[in-house]
Parts: sequence; C-alpha cells; structure tokens
Amino acid sequence: MYKRFIRNRLFRSNTTIKGFTLPELLVAAAISLGVVALGGFGLVSILTSSQAANAQNERRTELNRSLDFIATEVRHAESLVKEVATETLPSAFTTSRPADAQPVLILKLPTSSTPIIYYVTSPSDNTWLGPKVVYRWGPRFEENGSYQDANTPSNWLHEPLIDRIEDTGVLPTCRPEWTGNGTPGFLACVNNTGSMAELHQNGRIFKNLGTNEIYKANTTVSTRSMHASVSTFTPPNGNTFTVGSGTVTFGADASMTIRVIGGQVSCGPTGPSIPSNATLNFVLPDSTTDRITLNPGSTYTRTVNSGTTLTVTGNLLDNTTDSCGDTTRSYHSAANDWNTSNAKQAITLYNGDAAPSFQPYGGQKSLISFLEDANILEDNVLQLADNQVVMTFELGVEYDANYTTSSAFDMQDVVVEADISPS
Repeated sequence: MYKRFIRNRLFRSNTTIKGFTLPELLVAAAISLGVVALGGFGLVSILTSSQAANAQNERRTELNRSLDFIATEVRHAESLVKEVATETLPSAFTTSRPADAQPVLILKLPTSSTPIIYYVTSPSDNTWLGPKVVYRWGPRFEENGSYQDANTPSNWLHEPLIDRIEDTGVLPTCRPEWTGNGTPGFLACVNNTGSMAELHQNGRIFKNLGTNEIYKANTTVSTRSMHASVSTFTPPNGNTFTVGSGTVTFGADASMTIRVIGGQVSCGPTGPSIPSNATLNFVLPDSTTDRITLNPGSTYTRTVNSGTTLTVTGNLLDNTTDSCGDTTRSYHSAANDWNTSNAKQAITLYNGDAAPSFQPYGGQKSLISFLEDANILEDNVLQLADNQVVMTFELGVEYDANYTTSSAFDMQDVVVEADISPS
C-alpha cells in the first residue's frame, strides 16, 4: 500500500509540471523585439532631435558672432563702397588674394587710405569647411583694439572669419535704391550714401542623419560719422541760413529756438553721473559775442540778425564727488575753430541722415534713444524739417590716437537741436 501511494504521488507531480510552448516563446520574443525596436527608435529620434537643435544653436551663434564682428568694424569705418564690382582694389590685395575671391564689403577707414575688404572664397584646406568661407583682409589688432600697421597694407593678412557659407540659392532682397554686393551666402546691401549696410549670411548646418539645412542671419548697421559735417547746407525755402563745418550762418533776420535734447556721462560704467551742458556762441555782425549756456532739457529762443554766426560748444563739467578727477573739457561744433585732431568729437546732422549707431556706455541711453525721444527719428533716419539741424558731442573720452575705439565713445554726451525760421 505504501508503494502504491508513492507511485501515485509521483505520477500526480509529473502531470502538474508545465512549460512554455514553442508558439508562446515565439510570440513573446516578437513582442520583446517590438518593444526594444520602439525604444531604440525613440532613443534615436531623441538623439537626432538633440543633435539637430545643438547644431542649429551652434550655427546661429557662429553666424551672429561673425555679423557682430563685421558690424563693429563697419561702425568704425568712415564710409562703405556702394558699387564693389566697379571699385579699384588695392594692389596689395589683388596680388595676394585667392584666385576665386569675390569681394563683398569694402570699408574705408578714417585712419588709412587703404580699405578693409571682406570677401568669400573656397576653403584652402581641410581646416575650414565649404562650400565657401568668409575672409577678412585688413590690419591686425593691437591688444587695446586699435589697428596695427594701418597704413602698411603689405603687412595686412587674409584671415578666415567663418566657414560653411552657402554658395547657391536666391540672393537676399535689398531695400529699394540700395545696392547689393556678394553671393547668396554672404550679401551686403549698401545705401546710396555709403553710410549704412544690411548684412546677410546663409550658413549650412551639417547633419549626421537627415538632410542638411540652411540657417539665415542678418543685421543692419551704420558707419560712425566721426567728423563734423563739412558740406554746406542751404534750406530750399531761401537763404535764411546755411550750415557748414558745424557753423550756422544767418543770411537774413531770423527767429530761432534751440533745445538741449539731453546728454549722459558717468564716471565709469556704474559710477556717478558727471554734469554736461551746451554753450551757444553767437558772433554778431559787429563781431561781438553772446554766449548762452543751456543744461539738458532746457530751451532757448531769440531773434537773430542777418550776418550772425552760431556755433555750439559741448561742455563736460568737473564733478568733485567722484573718483574721475578733473573731468572739465569742451569741444566745439566747428572743426575749423580748433585743431583738426579734435574735429571728431562733434557731429552735425541734417534731415535724411542715418542716425549713428553708437553703443551706449555703461547702460546709458543711446544717441538713437535721445533722437527717438525727441520724435525726430524714424527707421534710424532723421526726420527733420528743412530749418532744423542737430549737433551731438562726445565729451567723456578725451582725444588720443585710439579714442574712437573706447567703449565710452558713444557720442551722446550732449545732444542739441536748432529750429531756425525767417523773422
């Protein structure tokens, strides 16, 4: 009986043990494979999207830095060449440039008779990637940002600025009456006066997976009008007054209103303000002089006799409460009234002039902001009547060989507007 129990017990145990059948294993394997495949596809998609986003951000940063560099140098230029294709290029450039170099932007400097040239060409080796590379031909920079060998073009270098520039496609559209120079990958649109440029760059984004993309960047910049105006301006409504070299000459009796739009100077980027004002210098027909001093925000009105001349002096006053020492200095609107080395401290602007795009110092208001607040600026172009002029001064940076490269050179320390009408 015991043996029968054991035998029956073993029989029952063997009949209750079951495993997976082959179809079940195949179904499970297929499901597992599907889950792994979906997970892998999702991971690849995430990695691809992340790689594409990183590539786009990196390319955006590179192109914007490139345009910022060019724009900064444009601001320090005297003027831009409108028709690059017909411009006679310097011999030092033509003898050293690559064979397929195509000039796009030519900058004329106030400190050199030879212009700086930006151009596109094919990469010369594997260090820089194509299809095209933007190069700069010009003087090197000193540590303080000034030009080295500015008047020795034989020492100038051809230096790559940015690669992976597109060479095909549709040219960007320039504004009406502006002239475009360049290629679909790098185009400069220059206005009629050579004082403003709209820069376009199309850079290629390479992807390990998928098709390549094109990222487009652009910026608008104007040259810094360093010198007081030397051209004579006569309003079309008569000979009431003329303006030349920062001097207003009255050809008839007139009434005038002068207001100091504003001005801002500080001791250091975060230091206390230093006061500034403007002095009106009236030289009367009998050669006597009247001088009137106006603070920012002030307005002055008077009648002026024919034969009178008016110049404006921007003044920086001493503020004994700061650490800047004696800051007293003055600069005159008329270049021929003082030595020519100081002539770049004042600008005279007329209707239709582009507003100089100086970067304000230490978070101050920019010159453009002062002009906008006075409601005389639209699309960065001065909207003045024929009987209005604007004079603006740089007082915070004292003249020296490299003063225009100073971060404090912002030309908004005193901003003056004059309205002149026949009596």
